[in-house]
Amino acid sequence: LQARCHSSMGRVIARRLSTDSLWMPPAEAKDAMKLRLAAAQQAAATPPSLQGAQARPVNSAAVIGSGTMGAGIAMCFAEAGIPVTLHDSSKEALDRALASMKKSWESAARKEKISLQNVEDFIARVTTETNLDNAHMRATDLVVEAVFENMKVKRGVFETLDKVCKASATLATNTSTLNVDDIFDVVRNKDMTVGMHFFSPANVMPLLENIKGAHSSPETLATAMAVGSALRKTCVLAGNCFGFIGNRMFEVYTREALFLLEEGALPHQIDAALESWGMAMGPLAVGDLAGLDIGYAIRKEQG
Repeated sequence: LQARCHSSMGRVIARRLSTDSLWMPPAEAKDAMKLRLAAAQQAAATPPSLQGAQARPVNSAAVIGSGTMGAGIAMCFAEAGIPVTLHDSSKEALDRALASMKKSWESAARKEKISLQNVEDFIARVTTETNLDNAHMRATDLVVEAVFENMKVKRGVFETLDKVCKASATLATNTSTLNVDDIFDVVRNKDMTVGMHFFSPANVMPLLENIKGAHSSPETLATAMAVGSALRKTCVLAGNCFGFIGNRMFEVYTREALFLLEEGALPHQIDAALESWGMAMGPLAVGDLAGLDIGYAIRKEQG
């Protein structure tokens, strides 16, 4: 009986949320909000704390991990004209990643968003490696780690990169929740480290959170912001805390969406209600797109 009551309550809440009677701001207010948003994006891209800091040139990049996130980040670099080395210990995983990248670019070409020549150029800019100690890694200007959301695994990667990469290379982690200072504790040149949190799928989502660690130099942060701009991302400088900015907000309203789910509302009802309120995509659909394994890994890491 209790379960049925909860289920009925969830359906009622979802129906009420998805009605057309929700308050919506007038057109004038929407226009004003758009102007404020554009101004905020511009301000976020040029934080006062980095005024005068010189970004280091990035003419080559490497991405560690060829999963959905790593492949997407590699696509960003290739599309921006920056040669990129995609690394994974598994040759099969690299083959799958390359096939997925090629399929995505060919699909864009069929829709006439890019040309077939673009597809060839993008693919030509991507090289693959199964060994971290290689010529590309030793020469690269920027490394973005995008392996499992596990502190031990990430620290292991940077222990190796610290020995392989040149001293002037910027070392970045794509962690979405972990403490970047703890990750980079194994690195000697901590001033060359920064968090660069792309959102999944990285080749589609515009936001890039650049995370300031305790030892990140202004030049390193400026480099991350400049790279983000070159990748046509909306960049924001964030502090080092759990979830940073985006996921810190996402966690709260996703938790409430899951409560509704437990009370009987269906996923499409919850997402439709929030989309009618103004979200571009409901939180449950976002989870499907990003991969539910990511959230699971985060919860597991937290114990």
